[in-house]
Amino acid sequence: MQELEEKFFIPALVLDARRLEARRAAGAFRPFDDSATVLVCSYHFARAQADAIRAMSWDLVVMDEAHRLRNVYKSGSKIARDLKDALAGHPKVLLTATPLRSGSVSRAS
Repeated sequence: MQELEEKFFIPALVLDARRLEARRAAGAFRPFDDSATVLVCSYHFARAQADAIRAMSWDLVVMDEAHRLRNVYKSGSKIARDLKDALAGHPKVLLTATPLRSGSVSRAS
C-alpha cells in the first residue's frame, strides 16, 4: 500500500478482517467493490473471502510475491488453487522479484 501511494500516487487500502467487517456494517454488501481505491490483501485473507472475490468483475488483479503461488496444480497448494478458481476469467499480472528456474512455476490462469 505504501509503495503504491509513495511511488505511483495510487490510493490504496489494506483490506483485512476488521476493515471488511466495518465496510459490511456500513452497508457495503460487496466489500471488495471500490473503484476509487486499489485494495490490497494477503493471500490467506483472499482465500478466506473467495466467494466475495469471485462475485467481483475485476479490471485487473495484481498478485505480488507470486512465487508463493507456484505449483498451483499440485495438491499441496490449496491457497494458489483456490485463488486461481476464484479469479478465473479475470486478467492477472503476477509479480515476483525471486529468481525462478525454468519449469519451477506453473501458470496461473
